[in-house]
Amino acid sequence: MSDEVKSVRHEHTFDKDTTDVEEIYKTSFFLSEKVSRRLRKLGLKGKTLTVKIRFDNFKTVIRAGAPCRENYFF
Repeated sequence: MSDEVKSVRHEHTFDKDTTDVEEIYKTSFFLSEKVSRRLRKLGLKGKTLTVKIRFDNFKTVIRAGAPCRENYFF
């Protein structure tokens, strides 16, 4: 098996369902910082950002995107 890192991620489940936009924003920022630190520590750069949201009815929405210019990176 290869030791090559193919993805770096961090997920969070809220203790209670929330619609508090501020709490969601702060948590998203916190998660992105954790992933960013891990990428820097590994000497890696990302090329695709994926966001997964699971609702209280367990419906899951996943969206992924890449920077629109070649010299941009996550």
